[in-house]
Amino acid sequence: MYAIEGALPPRLWRHGPEVCVAERTPRLKGAPWRRLREGSASGGGLYRGGLCALLTHGLEERREGCQFDFAGDVGLQIAPDMEEILTESEIKLDGVRQKILQVAQELSGEDMHQFHRAVTTGLQEYVEAVSFQHFIKTRSLISVEEINKQLTFTTEESKTPSSDGQDKQLVTWRLKITPVDYLLGVADLTGELMRMCINSVGNGDIDTPFEVSQFLRQVYDGFSFIGNTGPYEVSKKLYTLKQSLAKVENACYALKVRGSEIPKHMLADVFSVKTEMIDQEESIS
Repeated sequence: MYAIEGALPPRLWRHGPEVCVAERTPRLKGAPWRRLREGSASGGGLYRGGLCALLTHGLEERREGCQFDFAGDVGLQIAPDMEEILTESEIKLDGVRQKILQVAQELSGEDMHQFHRAVTTGLQEYVEAVSFQHFIKTRSLISVEEINKQLTFTTEESKTPSSDGQDKQLVTWRLKITPVDYLLGVADLTGELMRMCINSVGNGDIDTPFEVSQFLRQVYDGFSFIGNTGPYEVSKKLYTLKQSLAKVENACYALKVRGSEIPKHMLADVFSVKTEMIDQEESIS
């Protein structure tokens, strides 16, 4: 659940308690930290059905006419339809950042580590979404420093509560992404990239799987250096990351070996069958 009973600071109780599944763990009606984590339940969050789904399915639906040009240092050329989806995703991310700002204000003056469990899942989903968007734009991995830079906010506030609004000062708020949150978010990103790879093949895009495969190998190599020496959650995600990489490499292998034999519109069915076989073998082992 979200927090241990009594662990939340008094300010977080101002919205009033709400009925909770577990009686010992109160939910706070309208509390920004809960909305950050549960926003997906209403379709506005970052889980599947939220921003990542918008980027995955929206881009695949508009794949026709979208051309990528990696010649020289020109970078990624984005077609108008793709630009529209990326703009929409940026608007949704801005909305999430406003929720993160509210959380930063609520936790001002408190020990962030004490309340980290209440917001860590939402922050991981944010890392996954923003890194997915960054990969689509640049085909590279966003750094934790760049993410933390985006989560630095400046607001105007009155110096005294009784001020009439004339005397204001700039206040800086931060909610730092920890290295563990970043690693877990990147690990979740690999699952979205695996789905993007399989879907792109079904739409006739045979370049994306090889780009994703190369990227996932680099991510897996980085996680391999951590191995079992890091936090438990990171080592647990390493196996899932390896599964995603195996499925993408299997798709690339099939494209190279059988790509000329199978029509493009049938490749997705072939990959889905192979993916199911891999999952069954892994569950048996």
